[in-house]
Amino acid sequence: SVTRVSSRIRDFRSSIPMSAPQEEAPGASAETKESFSDAYNRAGKEKSSSVHYGSVKVEAKAMALKMKGKNDPNFVLKSEAADLLVASVANVDNPQMLDVGCAVGSDVGLLLERLDGRGQVYGVDIMPACLDVARKDYPSAKFSEGDVHAIPFGDESMDVVRCSRLLWHAKDLSLAVREMIRVLKPGGMGCFIEGAMNLGNFVSDDEKLREIHAKKTAYIRALSANPNAAVDAYKQLLTLDTVEDVRLEPSRPMFMLGNDENIMKLNYGMLEGMTKEKKLTNEELEYWKDTMPKAAASGNSIEVGLLMAINFRKMKK
Repeated sequence: SVTRVSSRIRDFRSSIPMSAPQEEAPGASAETKESFSDAYNRAGKEKSSSVHYGSVKVEAKAMALKMKGKNDPNFVLKSEAADLLVASVANVDNPQMLDVGCAVGSDVGLLLERLDGRGQVYGVDIMPACLDVARKDYPSAKFSEGDVHAIPFGDESMDVVRCSRLLWHAKDLSLAVREMIRVLKPGGMGCFIEGAMNLGNFVSDDEKLREIHAKKTAYIRALSANPNAAVDAYKQLLTLDTVEDVRLEPSRPMFMLGNDENIMKLNYGMLEGMTKEKKLTNEELEYWKDTMPKAAASGNSIEVGLLMAINFRKMKK
């Protein structure tokens, strides 16, 4: 309702300090050209629950917890993927399933629900702080620290391998894809749920908000290892003779509505960091802070992204 939207916006406005300098990452500065990949790897090594890149700080564990289950804008797509993956092992005794980049284990949970006690589900992530949460919430699964570029499982050990919004961060996309194929058993199924920044859009009548959004998009693209990961991974799979039945499923729009408090806070933190790095002016930051809640309340701010599920099977010998 309008009342609930207005309440969320008031909460958002009151949660933003009038002048709140972001804490810089240890060893980093506003001039840092560190990528998201570097930042996540450093957070993992430091066993931190937050990720710093340049002047921007994201509470990765806290954000993952807020986005669990139906709070995840990708929940429907991920649920459909889980249905398909579990159906693929219907006739497999003791199926082994792996989620790479599992974070706090939300997607592992979707697989566990559908398996109903059959087989074993594993999760791998580079952030121990997230894995601590996953182990507590999903005790029947097995979690371990690991990187997509060197997955800590043997060749042909998994019936299913999946990841979600992980390849976007992979420093070597080709190696990451090959690693996930390596651990798949012949005939096993893989699923990559990834986005492509060149397919996104921002809908608003406010020209200045559109300009700020364009600057934010350029900033994110520059920090991303693979801003069009879905398309790039799909193209790579089509060239490989180790996989078959490669399918790019119909994309599902992911609407990042401006009245979502979590998204609003995340965007504000990023814009604040951009201001420190001189990628955005103080005037633009203040305009966004003052104008975006009003635009959200009136439906004049909708960010649209596209996520795609790329499914495939490893070639049987």
